[in-house]
Amino acid sequence: MRKNELSVPQWKLVELMRQVGYGRINNLTVKNGKLVFSPESSIERDLKLGANDSLPATGDDFVLKKKVSDFFDQLGKLEDGFIRKIEIRGGLPIQMQVTEKIA
Repeated sequence: MRKNELSVPQWKLVELMRQVGYGRINNLTVKNGKLVFSPESSIERDLKLGANDSLPATGDDFVLKKKVSDFFDQLGKLEDGFIRKIEIRGGLPIQMQVTEKIA
């Protein structure tokens, strides 16, 4: 999967994960497998004092890392739900906590 293949909300999330670097993205809604940002969406950053945690810049298009592709695969399976938290390490998603409705 390449960055140019992403929807606008997916692209925005990839950029946000890179900006966060280390921390969490909270409170995202998923409707019909699509990501929806809301006023309740927020980020938390883990900052190490005295360290340069900046990630290298990327171009307009690139192949997504496997963890990012896997994240979007899981997102598509969620259909409708709520992402309480996405744990970010090195600009990549490593874990997410979701809430789903029981049919």
